[in-house]
Amino acid sequence: MDLRTVLADAVIISTRAVVKRLSFVGSGEGAGGFWNRGISACAVCDGAALIFKNKPLVVIGGGDSAMEKVYIIHRCDTFRASKIMQQRALSKPKIELIWNSVVEAYGDENGKGVLGGLKVKNVIVSGDVWFENIWVVLCDWS
Repeated sequence: MDLRTVLADAVIISTRAVVKRLSFVGSGEGAGGFWNRGISACAVCDGAALIFKNKPLVVIGGGDSAMEKVYIIHRCDTFRASKIMQQRALSKPKIELIWNSVVEAYGDENGKGVLGGLKVKNVIVSGDVWFENIWVVLCDWS
């Protein structure tokens, strides 16, 4: 092994975080799914994509990475995020929380095979909420 000293202004440490691919109607790849065609796991990477420009953002998850200025849909009635991130999210008037809900994705009307929207179903009370013309980022990391 060749040992030597390398000087650098910065070091990037990649710890290999892997997204948990949540399973819901329309979340997969291939026919009937919208993975990387409106549903993704990287807000930073995909945020520059033109198909998402000027569209509302829906975040599915309850961890630290989900606590941004967006709609937050969570299947439970409490978050796993750190207390400080929960306080930040709960104190922001522009963050809309949708508790106890699961989602189904559906395609666009033009048949382009991209995400058209989400159907949000509350698991406790009846009644659905529809989000159309959106971009979805999954934020449940392992």
